[in-house]
Amino acid sequence: MSEEAHSPLRYRVLGPLEVRTVDGWQPVSSARQRLLLALLIAEAGHVVPIDRIIDHLWPGTPPASGAKVVHTYVGRLRRAIGDTDGSLVVTRHPGYLLAACPNEMDSLAAAEVLRAYRRSDAATPSHEAGCRLDAALNLWRDEPFRDVPEHPVLDQYRATLTSLRLDLLEARADVGLAVGDTGGRLIHLLGEATAAHPLRESLWARYVRVLHAARRRADALQAYQQAYHILRDELGVEPDDELRRAHQEVLADREVLPDQEALVDQEMLADGDALPDREDATVMPVSSAASAADAGAGVGRVGRWWRWSPTRLASVAATAAAVVAFAAASRQVARPEPLEQAQPAPAATPATANLSASGPSGVASSGAATVGSGPLVPGDASVLVADTTYPDGSEVQVSSRFVKIWTIQNAGTVSWRHRYLRAQPPDPGGAPSACVVPERVALDDVGPGGRILVSVSVIAPDHPTQCLVRWKIVDEFDRQCFPNRRPVFFFVNVVE
Repeated sequence: MSEEAHSPLRYRVLGPLEVRTVDGWQPVSSARQRLLLALLIAEAGHVVPIDRIIDHLWPGTPPASGAKVVHTYVGRLRRAIGDTDGSLVVTRHPGYLLAACPNEMDSLAAAEVLRAYRRSDAATPSHEAGCRLDAALNLWRDEPFRDVPEHPVLDQYRATLTSLRLDLLEARADVGLAVGDTGGRLIHLLGEATAAHPLRESLWARYVRVLHAARRRADALQAYQQAYHILRDELGVEPDDELRRAHQEVLADREVLPDQEALVDQEMLADGDALPDREDATVMPVSSAASAADAGAGVGRVGRWWRWSPTRLASVAATAAAVVAFAAASRQVARPEPLEQAQPAPAATPATANLSASGPSGVASSGAATVGSGPLVPGDASVLVADTTYPDGSEVQVSSRFVKIWTIQNAGTVSWRHRYLRAQPPDPGGAPSACVVPERVALDDVGPGGRILVSVSVIAPDHPTQCLVRWKIVDEFDRQCFPNRRPVFFFVNVVE
């Protein structure tokens, strides 16, 4: 039998509501029955009076024979969940009670893992404790009660479950820091969480520390600056002691690679160890920020990062889909056309290739470096393999948050380290993008021939329109690596 067959779980609420029957996990078909079960789950172990059930299911318009109708709904619910003897949904005056042990409900099981961690594991973190916390976090499949109608009682319970997940994630970060397990998945989860809950300072503190432990010092400093600006802009307060200590730990650690140190000095320590001007903290359209960068006004300063977009943001759902697409692309996508190798040009300017957002793979072309470009490196080349999420022309809802992901290949013979995507200004005469995006997004380090997933967090505007944003690869000093090639871009239709 499978491992799942031995699982004691009976109810799953951390996502669409599901119950386990002899036929496996099943949804509850009726919306009103889902709401009834959800209300009983939210008060599991306590009697929910019939009068309150009526008020919840039919607010303001109760049926004529309310108690009888509730009894009918409970009977249907019992059949749906396989409760043949009434031992799960128990009749108890003056209403009904859901009998559920902690190990029978995913939310209660997750809460028990956190309690056990705080009881014993917090004092002596271990890899085993990390595995238990990972298992608890993996119980989340989507937003809690995703398919259940909105209800004030459930809103409160959802908020409790959201807080539980953040507590688990912070505990997992503490364990990871203690045992040296600060891999990419933990960074992605913390990045997602700080984007969704940007005012939770304890989360930011752990994000900064985990990035630092992963030897991404510049990203850790950028994350702190983003948290600093958000707290100042939204609450008008300074970071708390925990977050400031995390920042000081990063500043005090000078054992970083020379090129990373250069980035830190340029972006963070240009004025001694003082924080950047708060005037930099406003949300700026792509065109304004890019123009400021082109004019040399503080190029690379993290103070110009957009609000709500952490350095390494990726949503769990989008990343999971992207990984599947990435694996499929690795197996099925035809190998890109070979790029021309860099050849010496008459003026000793090597050939380069850059991302092409559409059409066949780009080929190397020679040309002199433009203003703001770095020295062209022989053998350096890149190819856009796929629009992994939100292909051009996709529709997104107004005010929605989404993650655009591309699959990019290092098609040259040069390893990429400390590279970024930099948002570009619109074409002459073009309007700035209405979407809110980060000004710069870090790329994972990758060797020749390797592929990476590049994620960009986007916030759609509050009105229907079209969004087009272009990006180019730059080095840690904001110099374009491929100045003579077309940028990569995304284009979406924003609809109501």
